[in-house]
Amino acid sequence: MSKPLNQKDARSVIASLRAGIPPENGVEHYAVGNEKLIRGMSEEGFFDGDGGGLIRFVSGAWGRGKTHLFRQLRGAAFAHKFLVADVCLNANSATMNKFQTVYAEIVRNIKCPEDTGSETPLQTVLRVALRRLGDAGESAEITGAVFNAANEKLMRDQSLDLDFRKMAAAYWRSFLPEFNQGAAQAEAQAEILQWFTGEGNLPNFKKNYGVSKIANKDNARMMFTAFAGFARLAGYGGLSVLFDEAEQSYSVIRKTALKDMQNNLLSLINSVENTAGLLLIYATTPDFYADPKHGIVAYGALSGRIGQPQNKIPTATQIVWNLDAIENTLAEYQQCARKIREIYRIAYPDGAAQLPDDQTLNNFIADMRGQHSDLASINFWRVLVKSTVACFDAIRESEGEITAEKIDVKKHYDQIISGLQEG
Repeated sequence: MSKPLNQKDARSVIASLRAGIPPENGVEHYAVGNEKLIRGMSEEGFFDGDGGGLIRFVSGAWGRGKTHLFRQLRGAAFAHKFLVADVCLNANSATMNKFQTVYAEIVRNIKCPEDTGSETPLQTVLRVALRRLGDAGESAEITGAVFNAANEKLMRDQSLDLDFRKMAAAYWRSFLPEFNQGAAQAEAQAEILQWFTGEGNLPNFKKNYGVSKIANKDNARMMFTAFAGFARLAGYGGLSVLFDEAEQSYSVIRKTALKDMQNNLLSLINSVENTAGLLLIYATTPDFYADPKHGIVAYGALSGRIGQPQNKIPTATQIVWNLDAIENTLAEYQQCARKIREIYRIAYPDGAAQLPDDQTLNNFIADMRGQHSDLASINFWRVLVKSTVACFDAIRESEGEITAEKIDVKKHYDQIISGLQEG
């Protein structure tokens, strides 16, 4: 069940849609078309947490809604108390052939249901873990007894890497009254947080915290597993990582690097079921599967584990979810427009009466769809959202002088397409 929108959040959603970007939060309030897939994930136990991990792949051409789906998946994961990390894989920063860079991006981009904006998500996760394991309420003082209780539970879990446990405990210790001294505390916490992303000076970490390593290419997958296990220990449902492969980034790296990337991906697939509460979603374009030189079709072991996109509507049980197989109906487009209208009514209640009724809005969307060729390079979902928002904006700003019936649909469509092409 989605969280009700307030006026501030509704305006934030509209601002994102106006810019042509799926909003970070609230996508479930206008999303149409993936409900069955999301529901199937819950029914199939994707978010149970106690079972083995799962991995799924998303195939879709540019503009087919991968980012939109990811926003929906994040919302579903949050609803089940999962931590979520959005990671854009590319050839420059986070590349699968150097998994230590991917691990660092996961930690940097972690998001949690309790995000407040006053601290980084990693700080939130560590703080929440301390209070939960130490049986301390949100406003309770962090005492030695709270720290000792949390530390005992942490150290008892030998499935987690020892150095990982030491650094989590070191961060917790910085909250104790004797360490809570303004700048000194902040400096200590900043240093510790660096360790979790593989940054900083190893000799200093050895000296100050008694650890023997820092995240690197040899242990990054183990550190990733430790982080997922820590999420479960801290009371979260699990960890969901949404990998978005930059279009054809795998085609611009060297052959040896491509092999390393494919080997690391295969290792993830083979080991994911051994980590409770771990959910991995890997999105990329069709070339990832079919390119004879760079695609997984050239690597039998990987292709055998993943398979190829099928021309079927995505369901939770499929390994590859083919977004290009989805054929949306006019009724779905119209339903989405009506949902956006409801968001406008929350965002701008004074102008609610000026917005078109169901029949008028349905006719407007049908006319817009009639302008759009099935062979167009821009997916109609993008046209739909931009044109609907532009229509409602024009009506609201005209204070009733413009109505949906008075809008020249062809001119409106051409303006939307021109804006999308320029963007």
